[in-house]
Amino acid sequence: MYNQIYEAMKRSCGYVTIVLDGETISQGTCFAFTPDGEVITAAHVVTGRMPIQVKDYTDPNAKIFIKFSGRPVLEYLVKFCSLEGSISFFVFGLVRACRQAGPCFTSSVW
Repeated sequence: MYNQIYEAMKRSCGYVTIVLDGETISQGTCFAFTPDGEVITAAHVVTGRMPIQVKDYTDPNAKIFIKFSGRPVLEYLVKFCSLEGSISFFVFGLVRACRQAGPCFTSSVW
């Protein structure tokens, strides 16, 4: 049973790298929670520090890259932050960067 759970879940786990001005400022883990590959991760993974500040995740020079097992590295953007909502813990929702510019991938990729 545990092998089946692992096989079903391993594709959704990813590794996040945040790069600012050519320097890696933070790394951590995430997981995809939709068929289109939208991702949730902890806020400190995106900002690289605590406490979380709005300017940290709105900096246009910061690049978010995610690597999933068996897939190429993809660039992502912040879609939402729980700092702006009523959630008591801080999470970020991320979407692929190319979705901002138009079609990129379809759910069949996942």
